[in-house]
Amino acid sequence: MSHVLYTSNTVIRTAELMDERLYVREEVRAMPYSLVADFQSGEAYSFTVLAPPGMLFSYDPGTSTPVSVNLRVGFYFTENGQVGSGLSPQQHPDVVEFVGASASAPDLINGTLNARADGTGIYTAADAATLTQAFFFQGFRFTGSVQFGTAGAMTYYHIYDYNNIAFEAEFNGAAPDHQFLSLVQSPVMIDSIRGNGTMTFSGVATGTTAVIEWAASLTEAGRTNWHTLTTVPVTGTVMTNDVPMFFRVRGIPAP
Repeated sequence: MSHVLYTSNTVIRTAELMDERLYVREEVRAMPYSLVADFQSGEAYSFTVLAPPGMLFSYDPGTSTPVSVNLRVGFYFTENGQVGSGLSPQQHPDVVEFVGASASAPDLINGTLNARADGTGIYTAADAATLTQAFFFQGFRFTGSVQFGTAGAMTYYHIYDYNNIAFEAEFNGAAPDHQFLSLVQSPVMIDSIRGNGTMTFSGVATGTTAVIEWAASLTEAGRTNWHTLTTVPVTGTVMTNDVPMFFRVRGIPAP
């Protein structure tokens, strides 16, 4: 069973002093944060939480030196609306991965898995060592299967009723002013144009349509107009399409 959810376009930043250390949290909530889904015990699931269409998450640690840092996604399951009813303990996804991430992003973020005491809370946190450089990503996907003990079937799935994607950092002193986690307009990139007549591009939201255009010159007066070459339905984060490589001229006899 697969579901795709989008996040809100607001990043919430909070800072709290605890045990003489400053904890900074930046969070975005999945929308909607709850939904009904019928599961059988052991059934495979896949939930994808994405940035709003046309946008990406930007993570940038800057020059800060936090004591610890992690990026996590939190959610839980309920049984017929009752938290923890019939749910086997220590449930967590098999894999949590970035979707549409730039090359500098970690491949997976489920290096550390923690569950709430009642077995309903599912958290996955990145190893701090993987979050030392800036990167972009479209969202998260978490997949696995959940066991419900003797209950057998479940009628409700519930996103953790809180901000779903969270960056957290712990500082000995004052926290930097800049925001680590932000939402930015998705940059459309031509990744390559190859000699086999194909062009690869990224940054266009899945489910929309991309327009490939051409111009004779970028600077020469009178030749900079853009003309439509073709339109492409976008079905993935990276797309490949044919582009012209060969030309010919055919003479047509006058009538």
